[in-house]
Amino acid sequence: MPAGDQDLLNRAQQQDPEAFAELVRRHHLPCLRMAMSILRNAADAEDEVQNTFMKALVHLPEFEHRAELRTWLISIVRNQCLMRVRSAAYRRSTSFEAAPPASLIRQCRTRPTAEDRFADEQVKCILAHHVRRLPAIYRDVLLMHGLGDMRLDAIASRLGISAGAVKSRLRRARAELRSRLTLPLASATS
Repeated sequence: MPAGDQDLLNRAQQQDPEAFAELVRRHHLPCLRMAMSILRNAADAEDEVQNTFMKALVHLPEFEHRAELRTWLISIVRNQCLMRVRSAAYRRSTSFEAAPPASLIRQCRTRPTAEDRFADEQVKCILAHHVRRLPAIYRDVLLMHGLGDMRLDAIASRLGISAGAVKSRLRRARAELRSRLTLPLASATS
């Protein structure tokens, strides 16, 4: 831990507001950089950094020193930002069964805003990052099926495996990708 962080952390865990304020000053910039790298919007990034420090304050007594304080804070801010990106994408999607027809017509007539397009690009970047990190046997099947629109039997033929193996790899790839995209905040706070 950087010089003085341990003492400040111990004091902050004992409810010393000046110690916590100093920790915030020391670690604000790295947290803001992480938030900006994900959100690419200064106001949103600052909001999530504020949320991060609020969560850190609440969970500070539980911090067990298994990781550096900065690492813990960066993990929280990363998860906060990813949750914001996912919730923004979720709010934009509309269920056809739940939406009244008039709202569907208005939705079809309106063009996506620059903010919508930017959020879509952010989601695509995050998704591409996690797809690249998948093991090759899963990534290849996922890309051939999802992006290449290849049928399962064509993928099986190309890879020299059974269609069942392709289905299994595809199911595992999706499950792995889902777990990478839904990392719980609890893992960052422990």
